[in-house]
Amino acid sequence: MSAAAEGRPCLVAATQEWIGLLNVAGTPPNHRVTGPVFEIIKIISEKLHTCVEFVFSDDKNFGFESPNGTWTGVIGMIERGEADLSGVVLSVDAARSQVVDFSVPLFMDEQVLTYRRPVYESDLLGFIKPYTMQIWFMLLVTMGVVALVLFMTQLSNNIIQSRFGTKQKQDLEREAKQTVLGRLWNSAYLTLALLLCQSLPRMPRNNAMRVMGGLWLLSALIVSSVYRSNLKAMLILPKLRLPFDSMEELVETDIPTYVAEGTMLYHEITVAPPDSLLGRLRAQSVSNLDFSWAIQQLMMGRHASFTGRVVGQFVIHQIFEKTNSCPLYTAKETFWGATSIALAFPKGSPLKPKIDKILQRLIEFGIPEHLYREQIQHLRKCQMDDFTRPSDALRPLDLGDFYGVFTVYAGGNLLSLLVFLSEVFIGRKARRTQP
Repeated sequence: MSAAAEGRPCLVAATQEWIGLLNVAGTPPNHRVTGPVFEIIKIISEKLHTCVEFVFSDDKNFGFESPNGTWTGVIGMIERGEADLSGVVLSVDAARSQVVDFSVPLFMDEQVLTYRRPVYESDLLGFIKPYTMQIWFMLLVTMGVVALVLFMTQLSNNIIQSRFGTKQKQDLEREAKQTVLGRLWNSAYLTLALLLCQSLPRMPRNNAMRVMGGLWLLSALIVSSVYRSNLKAMLILPKLRLPFDSMEELVETDIPTYVAEGTMLYHEITVAPPDSLLGRLRAQSVSNLDFSWAIQQLMMGRHASFTGRVVGQFVIHQIFEKTNSCPLYTAKETFWGATSIALAFPKGSPLKPKIDKILQRLIEFGIPEHLYREQIQHLRKCQMDDFTRPSDALRPLDLGDFYGVFTVYAGGNLLSLLVFLSEVFIGRKARRTQP
């Protein structure tokens, strides 16, 4: 029943906490309500020369339709006539509009993903990242081509000199002992040694190979210089990698995701088809109404948060106010898009046109947005901090930055040891089989 029908002096406002818009400290009946919506309700009560009594729903949710057709939460209280209006704004959708009337929209909201801000970390494979995989592949192909050219140059030069008798007898005998595979190995060894700036045990004798080797040495010098410069820049001023930046990327991870219980988003996740994005998210979602616990888990990086942008912004403001830091980031891609949020009334309520006039004037003067922005003043400080770009401060290198190089070095030593042991074993076996 309405307040007027029961002769109550105050309007009854069914409410539920929506952090950022309606904040509740303590537990009913010993509680204190604050926030932009509370200030708007106060203005409404003053203009209507009445008072407003905030009451909380027993099932502690905003309201959605049960399988038996009844409504829960704030929407249910308004539909049954237990409240004159909602004491909190609600997301407007078609199903809710069939059982309650909504005021003019006070705010716009959209669903966003929030997670712990990434930090600079050592990268095990950082030593291969100065070049892309395409460049590494092209470099490998170029090495093969250079080795083949050196081999063909060596082979053709030997044929020419042997045919015209320009070689001495000792050189001819020595080269006659070399197989084609041995010459190919010499060309590959020369190519790799020049690329790695290593000394050569024996310089090429003919001029053609020296010219080709010199050109490859110059190219290798450029490649290695650029590699070292890029590697140094990446180690000192690394870029951060976001765990996810969209819903598609989130569902590919195993990161638990908090969704406030009883919200319209929570209901949509529970009824979503299994092959949809929301259905896939259902397996990793965590739902309850313990907002303090949820914020603590979010700061520790134990789960992500899938809530309205209003909630996410207020949480970032609160954390900065307490810790003077910005440990969270918000994914760039939103889900669904913007939705209207407004006060709700019973169907045909005479209060709606009166309150709509008051709200319309407040909106024209920007009062609701001003009240909201006034309580998230620290949000701008976190938004100005673009943590996806390197800062101007130098980062000291730690041991983890060299793990990748150490791994390659250890792998090379292990491979060399295996080759040495195989040579010893094969040599002993060959000596035993000799007559």
